[in-house]
Order: sequence, then C-alpha cells, then structure tokens
Amino acid sequence: MQRRIWLGLALGMCALLSACFEMEVEVKISADGSGRQELTIGMTDLATNTLRQSAIALNAAGDRADPMEIYQRSKAEKLLTEQGLVMSEYRTYRERRRDFVQIAADFKALSQLNGAGVLGAQAEWYMLPGRNDGGIRLLFFPRGHEAWMAALEQAKKTPSLAEMGLVERQYFERQQERMGSFMVKLKLELPGSVDYCSSNLEQTGARRVEMQVNAGDIDNPADLIKAMAPRFEVEFDGSGCEIALDKIDAKIAGPGWD
Repeated sequence: MQRRIWLGLALGMCALLSACFEMEVEVKISADGSGRQELTIGMTDLATNTLRQSAIALNAAGDRADPMEIYQRSKAEKLLTEQGLVMSEYRTYRERRRDFVQIAADFKALSQLNGAGVLGAQAEWYMLPGRNDGGIRLLFFPRGHEAWMAALEQAKKTPSLAEMGLVERQYFERQQERMGSFMVKLKLELPGSVDYCSSNLEQTGARRVEMQVNAGDIDNPADLIKAMAPRFEVEFDGSGCEIALDKIDAKIAGPGWD
C-alpha cells in the first residue's frame, strides 16, 4: 500500500512537470560573503495554468494566492525587500511561445537566502569549515534538508518501472514524452578555486560549478522524486575570504548521497 502511495505522488509530480517549464538559477558569491542571485523562469500557457491549479489544490488552507505573482514587478520587489534583499534587475518577455521573467537580487550575506530569495521559503544555504586546510564547504538544499531526507526515503519506497502495473507504467511513459522541454539549471560562481563538488554538480571553470536536469534524465519515478529535493555540495579555497561560517547540526553537515 505504501509503495502505491509514493507512486501516486511521483506520478502527480510528473503530470505537473509535463507542462513545458524552464528554470535557471545563478548565484555569484563574493569573498566577503555577499553576492547576487539571478533567476530566469519560462513557462508555456499550459505550465502556467497547471501551476495555478496545483497550488490551489494542494493548499489545505484554501489560500488561492496566485503563484504567478512573480510576473508582477511590484509584488516581486515587495517580497524581496521584505526579506532584506535588493532587487537589482527585473524583466519579463515572451519568446518561443513561453512567458519569461528574469529577476536579480543582491544579498549582503548568503544566510539571507535561507527561506528567502528568488528560490522561495524552503531553500537552505550553509557555509561550513572545509575538509581541507583553508577550505570552505557550501551546502545547498533547494527545498530544505528535511525535504531532501524525505525524498531519499520516498525514492526507496517507490516502485521501479519493472514493478509498476501496466497502466501506471504507460501513464509515466506518456508523461515522460510530454516533458520534452522541461529543464532546470543551477550555476554557482565561488570566490575561490573549486576543490571538489558533489556528483550532481559539474565543474565548468576554476571557480564555477553547474547542474542541469532535463526531461531525458528522468528515467523512473524515483529519479523524479530525488530531482525535486536535491542536495548540492562544493568546497572551494577560502584563502582571502571573509565569510562567516555556520554552526549547524552534524546531521546536516554530514555526507550526502547524491
């Protein structure tokens, strides 16, 4: 029974993402811990409508707040200002039959992005002592540490394609096909040279790492579940940096399974 429940949740996620959706996030961190977070989102009309309907359906409190408020400059700026961030850029445009919004917000310390910023209320960022002398470890949980842990457990309980019933498997495969233009990209620019990064990141420059998930990377429901609540880690040379380090629970600071 439990495996059916987890499968149902995974297929629900798949249906949501089958609407064409693109998102790119870039975070640039300076030696003093300040920086800039940039977000670009592009959605088709179908994705927009699906997101609105899902937000309403999943909100147990009946709050019908429009998740598309990000496409309204005044509301986006008000939200960021309330979080102590400064919106430095804002642009909306239509291209390739998608509505895009680009937002840049400046922060004084990375800790300001915890539960705030353009990635929303669940994001968690941590700066920790590195495993190497002089190194600094950056941990990032886009949906929070607890969501990452829950996703790992949920993925273990989710049936594989081979274990699915025929109807469930055909439904997942149809949604896979419809996810053709789904894409999420993360870019991190660091104030020191990269020493190592988790396997779900790729080093693309001396001080840069990136991650990209496309529809073709989602081979089964478990992949989708883990992609929705990931964990990222990168260690860089902290020489010359004046970044306040966090003191956090050992469970969060421990190794990941990416």
